[in-house]
Amino acid sequence: FNTLKQGTTYTLCVCIVNEYGDTSFVKKTASTKGYTAADFDTAKTVDDFIGAFKATATVDGASSSSDESFRVDIYSLGGNDVTISGLSNTSDFTPDVKAYFDPDSHSIIIEPQQLGRYKGNYVTLGLSDGLSIYWGGNSIALGFIDGAMHMTPSPYSSAAVNSYQFLLFGSEKPTSSSYLRQSVGSKTYNSLTLEPFGISAKA
Repeated sequence: FNTLKQGTTYTLCVCIVNEYGDTSFVKKTASTKGYTAADFDTAKTVDDFIGAFKATATVDGASSSSDESFRVDIYSLGGNDVTISGLSNTSDFTPDVKAYFDPDSHSIIIEPQQLGRYKGNYVTLGLSDGLSIYWGGNSIALGFIDGAMHMTPSPYSSAAVNSYQFLLFGSEKPTSSSYLRQSVGSKTYNSLTLEPFGISAKA
């Protein structure tokens, strides 16, 4: 079930068999939590994404999971390019993540990227669909729904990525052999929501 797309319906079918060989079929239809990029507010422009935001996310650690709040700032670099600061709530790691506004989906698109070093290792922003971890080839989107930004797989992503991590590598170029099977703070960020503080902070 980890690879089900957000905001879609699915049917679970179970065949129950007892010790005598009697069978019974149970079918249940439900829908996954979350949104899709098709839900984004199409009236939003790049200017609506610039500013300070209160972020909330489900943060999964090495042995725990909790809902946490932290601050995220999005700065304009000119045109449709932006920088996002604060996607990590680890106190000694605050990377500047490059992203861009996509006018077709009315969202900010974030792709995997290298983010310098942390405690002697190299950091790459990685994405996950709950089953696999990607450090290339997929992307997530931030778009407005009912006045707040929500994170979904981007329309250009081939996998249903719904979380991100700051992956650690032993070499500058991320490869399978240099991946340390660790992330900064041992954290995975899910269900990210950004609510505007109401004061723009353009660069």
